[in-house]
Amino acid sequence: MKNLALLVSAFGLLLMTGAVRCVVLMTDPAMTRLVAISGPGPTCVVYNDRSTIRRMILESDPTLVREVKPSDLIAVAKSCRKGKVSHRQGQGGFIYPDTKWCGPGNVALDYEDLGTYAEEDKCCREHDHCPDQLEPGQCLYGLCNNSPFTRSHCDCDAKFRRCLQSLNTDTANTLGALFFNVAQVTCFTESRPCPQSTDGCSTRFRSVAPYTVPSESPRQTDARGIFGLLSGIWHNLLRYAVGTT
Repeated sequence: MKNLALLVSAFGLLLMTGAVRCVVLMTDPAMTRLVAISGPGPTCVVYNDRSTIRRMILESDPTLVREVKPSDLIAVAKSCRKGKVSHRQGQGGFIYPDTKWCGPGNVALDYEDLGTYAEEDKCCREHDHCPDQLEPGQCLYGLCNNSPFTRSHCDCDAKFRRCLQSLNTDTANTLGALFFNVAQVTCFTESRPCPQSTDGCSTRFRSVAPYTVPSESPRQTDARGIFGLLSGIWHNLLRYAVGTT
């Protein structure tokens, strides 16, 4: 238990010092299991000790905690344990439950193979097929990708953001928060204005803006109940991420 307490303390210290850009805490209504997801990667840790979970929730900013259905939490925990390897060699991580394309690489059998969250999966599939990408170790336009993850053109990331925001579902917004706020994504774009002495614009890496969703009305917030104020205010989680970057 002492080691567990030290782990919880260290986790809290990371949050307070800003060593982790954003951490999503997902728990079931009974608080019997908690999954902490952080970037880069993203990576996740599963907690099953109820007293530890309660302590983590109470010691954390309530806007960092997200209540989900037990079945969804179990699926996320299983994905974390499996640490599914993507079809892109070297890019580990997990595919979001009930999707085929949302994660590093994909687990789809073919282009038409979609998960249960089909509309969200289509957004991820389109992003995976961005025509302008830098694979790990690849150099293009005088720019080299030295990270273990594929980098996309900023136009593709912007289109992915709009796709998720247009759906505005709980799953879409969760995916948006994980991709843009947790995974610390960077994209590449042309440096403008272009020097007149060169044949074209040079390129550079750029950090993407945090993902945001429309604010809830007071009536929607009240409808969540007391526990919702503690763990379900999703737009506040995203607002917190914006404020800490």
